[in-house]
Amino acid sequence: MEHNPILYTHNEPIPDCFNSLSERFMDTDSDLAWFVEEDVVPPRGALKALLELLGPDVDVSFVNYPLIKFKNAACYKFFQGDLIWTGLGCTLVKRKIFEALPRPWFLDKHSLVAICTGSAQKEWKLELRENKDVVYGGQDIYFFGRAYLQGFRIGVVPHMECKHLNEADYKDRYEEQVSQ
Repeated sequence: MEHNPILYTHNEPIPDCFNSLSERFMDTDSDLAWFVEEDVVPPRGALKALLELLGPDVDVSFVNYPLIKFKNAACYKFFQGDLIWTGLGCTLVKRKIFEALPRPWFLDKHSLVAICTGSAQKEWKLELRENKDVVYGGQDIYFFGRAYLQGFRIGVVPHMECKHLNEADYKDRYEEQVSQ
């Protein structure tokens, strides 16, 4: 099997970067896109675990990474037992999701909102809404929220976590390289 990685770094807003990268992916004949953000370090065996989790009932597999500014909070959200969105830091996504969703695939400033539609708060639905209060981010919620609402499912790899680098990690690594 031939692998043709698309390596990409950006000098543009993150949603634009993901859209550009996804367009390049769609120009290939690959069935899967593996996203690894530049500040996320997957553990050994992550790709194997992501591949093993994919199947007829899982269209996206994800390895969690701690959210730095929220003191190690999980980077995914459940709603009524379903995983409805994840961060993009370490995800394996089936091509059919890109084929099913209209472009642009990634936009920021969006939230998934749970709305009670029935009596006694037993019936709920999810709705994707623009959220002008979000200063930055939400492109992952926009992508995975739309995928979830169209019937695609996400799975999280259990007992595995990526490292999420912060400024201190970059500073330490830079100083280590400069001193050599």
